[in-house]
Amino acid sequence: MNFADMLQRYKNGTASMEEIQMVEEEIRKNELINEYLSEQLPPMPMLDEPVPPDAEKQRRKQEIKKINRAVNIKLCKILSVMLALIVAAGSYVKCVAVPSYDAQFYNPLAAIKNVPDVRDDSDDKNVTNEELFSPLYLAARAFTEINCPGWSVTSAEAESLGFGCYDVSITSEHLMKYDRNFSCKLVEGVQDSGAGEKWFFERANNRVFYDNGPYHSRYVLSDGTTTTEQPESHRTSHREALEGMPKSVYLSAYISFDEDLTVEELLELDDELGVSVHWAPVRISYKEHFQLMGFSMGQLGTVMEPTEEFEEMFPHFELDASLLYSDELPEKHVMVEEHFKSLLKYLTYQKEFLTAFCSPSGQVNSCGNVINYHDALTYVKNNGVMVYGAFVIGTRDEMIELEQRAEVASFHLEDVKLAVGV
Repeated sequence: MNFADMLQRYKNGTASMEEIQMVEEEIRKNELINEYLSEQLPPMPMLDEPVPPDAEKQRRKQEIKKINRAVNIKLCKILSVMLALIVAAGSYVKCVAVPSYDAQFYNPLAAIKNVPDVRDDSDDKNVTNEELFSPLYLAARAFTEINCPGWSVTSAEAESLGFGCYDVSITSEHLMKYDRNFSCKLVEGVQDSGAGEKWFFERANNRVFYDNGPYHSRYVLSDGTTTTEQPESHRTSHREALEGMPKSVYLSAYISFDEDLTVEELLELDDELGVSVHWAPVRISYKEHFQLMGFSMGQLGTVMEPTEEFEEMFPHFELDASLLYSDELPEKHVMVEEHFKSLLKYLTYQKEFLTAFCSPSGQVNSCGNVINYHDALTYVKNNGVMVYGAFVIGTRDEMIELEQRAEVASFHLEDVKLAVGV
């Protein structure tokens, strides 16, 4: 009989006493064996402890980590390349594209080709020179002195907006009037349409010097005859207005001479006159109709410190008033003549400047035509610097005395200003 049948009868309760003893004996053996085996096996984890992943899960987890790491590295590389491309594109636009585009148009801050830059690039450069004496300032200063009696530019600034655009501000002062500030936006070398017809300068009337100056006017006299000279009725009205002024005023006037004077003769006359000569018009053409041009008898405002190269090319570009009225300089007229020629010469290099500020309607006027300055320079080199009048300032009594001088061919009062303390 096998143990299985005996175990079945044991379970059913039909086993004999001998069979019961044999089954229970086997059960005790199994209990001892199980107790021994339980002592030999490692302890099983508690139900509340996490079950460690099996080898397959662990392997998959490691593979996922590797894949994620590889993807992250690739994404970082792509982002780095994209960032580098963006930076490169921005640098290209800023350093190459924009400057290349700007270079096509007038840049008021850039040095003029073939003209020495007054701004000093040395380590001990003059800060004032660097900030103030830009090409824009020098061009505005030369232009104003030649074309605008009594006016002087005190500052000229420009800020680049990129792509050929600049914000420009020019400040000027007058001996008898209020200061003026002109501002505009230059777009691709010309004034923006919003600037309209505004100019940064104010010119004198061409006809204030009558038949001695440009663009002669013809006046009809009471007897029906005509003349280009100042009619006596005009002269009388200015004289009467002058005599009716209080003593406590300063006045400005335009006078012309019966004959053109050399600069040396003008300086001698200036020493004799009680009034002060501040600007003198120069004969710059054989024609009757010509542009009004002249020079100031001493620069106002900040004194420039030109480089040797600039001074050699444009001698006495700035007329030093302290030297002009010094007894230690025997040939002052030569300095004045060189000064006027240097102003003209400087403007022959300023085609872009003249186009930008003298063609608000798209048509370049006479002041903006660089050829006129070149022709004027050629004329005075061949014929000398001859003046046919002056812009003068003085008191009422000084003006009355001046108007009566024989060499004064015409007299035209301009402005009146209260002279405190006179």
